[in-house]
Amino acid sequence: MTARVDALHRAMRAACFEVASPADAGALLARSQVEGADRAALLSGPQRFPLYRKLVRGTLGGLCESILSRGHAHLEATAPGAWDAAFDAFLAGRGPRTPHLRDVPSELCEVLLPRLSADVRVPAYVVELFQWELATFRLGAARDVPDPDACDVDASLPLAFHEPSARLRVSHAIHEAGEHVGEPPARRDTRLFLYRDREHLAVTVVLTPFADELLVRAQEGAPLGVAIGGAAEALGVSVSEPLLTEVARWLADFGERGVVLGSRVV
Repeated sequence: MTARVDALHRAMRAACFEVASPADAGALLARSQVEGADRAALLSGPQRFPLYRKLVRGTLGGLCESILSRGHAHLEATAPGAWDAAFDAFLAGRGPRTPHLRDVPSELCEVLLPRLSADVRVPAYVVELFQWELATFRLGAARDVPDPDACDVDASLPLAFHEPSARLRVSHAIHEAGEHVGEPPARRDTRLFLYRDREHLAVTVVLTPFADELLVRAQEGAPLGVAIGGAAEALGVSVSEPLLTEVARWLADFGERGVVLGSRVV
């Protein structure tokens, strides 16, 4: 039974994922080792492989275009055909390995982003736009994580965070790019923090360089005081009253957002 099912899987995969639509169903079944009653059934009556191909490719392509809509729009405007070529290469090469549709955009981007980075037609901001959209989608689809026990903020303790979240460092203000393609986003070193709010919506926050460095260390589990010192050292600044005021503002903001829950009980 396993050999039979494997043969049918090979045939369906070839029919749906190879770059060219199969012109000879008999040859496709032969090289897929589909035999006997299965072969006879698939060759009798209307040829269904073209329909299966259209349905499968349309579903996967439509899903990815919807999830990565801004990147797709900007890519089509700057390098027409690059999306279709990358999508064809993805299907014909490794193809989807996941049983879950929600994971297909991530798998596609493993093929898409290196291709775009090497394509001289594609501006760097387009690659970053795909990275941001993918991070936003993955955050929304991530499983819930139980909140850790928390107490009042104490500089000697690590912070407690509501998860999931993500950080992204880019060279353009990609969060300002819309689906309507006009001017490219401003070239500006930008540090983004993404989190999922209590309504399960993905939210993007622009961080200062210090807040970003602080978050890196705090989310790694460093005590707040150590994280502050490490962030200041990374930026070549001293721990001063204005800097501590920024920390207080950041803690208040992220506390109101429900991201920082307090200090972690250890």
